[in-house]
Amino acid sequence: MQVDLTNYKNMYLQTSKEYLDKIQIDLDKLFEDPLDKTALGDLHVSSHSLRGESQVMKFTEIYNLCMGIESAARNALETSTQLNSQAILDMKETLGNLRKMVRKIEDGSISVQSDTENAKI
Repeated sequence: MQVDLTNYKNMYLQTSKEYLDKIQIDLDKLFEDPLDKTALGDLHVSSHSLRGESQVMKFTEIYNLCMGIESAARNALETSTQLNSQAILDMKETLGNLRKMVRKIEDGSISVQSDTENAKI
């Protein structure tokens, strides 16, 4: 049974923007203090949550980019290593790309429920 995900687009847009804002805040905190475990944990949770929602909505590239942030945060937490400034800058660049993709979903350039279109956003 195919589920029409278009009804969930507005909810996805709202929550994705909230997660992106949280990711921004946490990356800013980590840039100032790479040992901030609270920010690192929050970064992991926000990127994990956005990844999950993106997977459900079939936004594959958003899913993959979030997986990268989530994995880096999880690895830093599990190994008690700090993210270096370049890694944080790279994640900020990824965040910018995520914001662009969400804007494309919002303006209709990327449609909900189209696997072939969403495979390469």
